[in-house]
Amino acid sequence: MKVCVLASGSKGNCTYIETNELKILIDAGMSCAYIEKNLKELGVMPNEITHVFITHTHSDHIAGLKVFTKKYNPTICFTKIMHNDLEFPISNFIYLEPFSGN
Repeated sequence: MKVCVLASGSKGNCTYIETNELKILIDAGMSCAYIEKNLKELGVMPNEITHVFITHTHSDHIAGLKVFTKKYNPTICFTKIMHNDLEFPISNFIYLEPFSGN
């Protein structure tokens, strides 16, 4: 497994995770151009991203999601509440169950 934090902080959050089967992002809080550039620096083409997991819908976690999704159509993984919070359509998604901690 490979893990690389592309951005972390109040200006934006995005982490790349790679397994033998998947290439995913946790959040897309930077611009699409920023995410593309940083993925390419890792030798990863943005169209190889299979899933984007969203932790919550604050702008520092979803700022690049709309454009990245439109360009590359990865499966977006989030809760139904998060989906309802978005101000743009997402057509390729999986709903996750909120974690209750029990």
